[in-house]
Amino acid sequence: MGYFSIDKAERLIPELMRLLNEARTRLLVLERGNVNNNGLSSEIAQLIKEIESRGVIVRDIASGIVDIPALRNGEPVYLCWRLGERRIMYWHPLDAGLSGRRLIIRSEFLTDEEIYQKLLTDRKPYYELYDDKKNINVYMDIRGWVVNNIDVNLIGRLLQVKWESDGLTFRHEIVLPTENKYSIRERKLHNGQLLISI
Repeated sequence: MGYFSIDKAERLIPELMRLLNEARTRLLVLERGNVNNNGLSSEIAQLIKEIESRGVIVRDIASGIVDIPALRNGEPVYLCWRLGERRIMYWHPLDAGLSGRRLIIRSEFLTDEEIYQKLLTDRKPYYELYDDKKNINVYMDIRGWVVNNIDVNLIGRLLQVKWESDGLTFRHEIVLPTENKYSIRERKLHNGQLLISI
């Protein structure tokens, strides 16, 4: 999945319409309070999970708003689509919402082939290294990839992070600041943010 081109995102619209309409119908029945709340809540949660399994972020079921990860001029953004819109016409920065939507200029967005080439060549995700004298925390941003089989190894000062995404293998290496005897205490991956505590 990873980043979507506008064309790839628009191919999702029929399926998104079906799933969002189902979820909205169940939500309406739930709000009226005429049936078993637990059953409907779990059905809505399952529909949201099904939508998000396609790499789409559900923002608001009642309004039918979703965000779809994309690259605009090489930078991660969200394509923003709302139920009832025939095409994907808007985008917004990662830290903005519906009120920050801007009209798409198609030449600013990568095609499927350009995204594939970027994934092949851009093997250096953004990371920050924090040293608090006792521990080192590494924050790595690998949003845009659906991460499978992540592997973290430490060889002396060299921290190796390897993951698979869309059938490709990516590797990133970080040199730690000193020659201490390091060990990995914890690693957590949440919403494309990898935290490694050393």
